[in-house]
Amino acid sequence: LSSQGGNSGGDSSRLLIMTRAECVDLYILPLLPTTATTTTTATMDAVNSDGLTQIGSIRLHEEGTTDAAYNIHTSRLSPDGTWLVVGTNHGMRLFSLSLSQTIDEETICEIVHVDVPSVVQTMICSSFGFTPDNENLVCADSLTDSLTVLTLGEEVSVRHTFRDLLPTEDDVPTTATVPISQLEFSHDGQWMA
Repeated sequence: LSSQGGNSGGDSSRLLIMTRAECVDLYILPLLPTTATTTTTATMDAVNSDGLTQIGSIRLHEEGTTDAAYNIHTSRLSPDGTWLVVGTNHGMRLFSLSLSQTIDEETICEIVHVDVPSVVQTMICSSFGFTPDNENLVCADSLTDSLTVLTLGEEVSVRHTFRDLLPTEDDVPTTATVPISQLEFSHDGQWMA
């Protein structure tokens, strides 16, 4: 489950993604009302089920099939809600998201599959991270223990690959490899952990 600010065409909403083995569902969640008479902030407990509206779904294999290679094990939504990346045992998929509203104020999400360079298309990623400016995507490859930085835009390109991130055997008492499980950036995008 991931909740991040979304690009929602000016409405006061947030995007929420729910990742399951077979799909990623996208929801829009209205911000909680605030009143001028109180200085306390509302909590998520105040939102009822009527406020959560599904606006899209990404399924990577045919419904009813059990190809485990296409089971989704990680996903990440960009800070502005315009990109969604999904990782499977078969590789990674990148999607462009565009929100708009109908005349009836119904939110519509256009989901477009974006081509990525072939070198990263089959990468088995354990984690993803978007820079705060939404211009770069970092992919942690769980097989090679490398980080690949993609530049996002009309065309996606490889900006740089960092290799040999693991310490040598002399530095670590065990040779077990643990994949990178999470990537986070500082608010200014200067630091990544």
